[in-house]
Amino acid sequence: FEVTVRGRKICGSAQFRTGDFFLQHGSVRIFDNWNESDLCSLWPEGHRLDSSQITSIELETQSRPVINDVVSAFERAIRDSFAVSFDDE
Repeated sequence: FEVTVRGRKICGSAQFRTGDFFLQHGSVRIFDNWNESDLCSLWPEGHRLDSSQITSIELETQSRPVINDVVSAFERAIRDSFAVSFDDE
């Protein structure tokens, strides 16, 4: 499934599951630092992707995110959702 905000993709990711274990990896657009021509140069020829189909944390919050705040929010969400803790060592 896609991770979207108001119908616009914010995350590219993949997931692997086996038994009671899963691995989630991917990327979340934090800053709105690409334009449509950048997106098209990365997209396969013959396919169309325009900036109205994607979003970022910056666009959704209408403010420039602080990376440490984003990291803290992800850590909180993972701890709360999966009842895990992080080893800071």
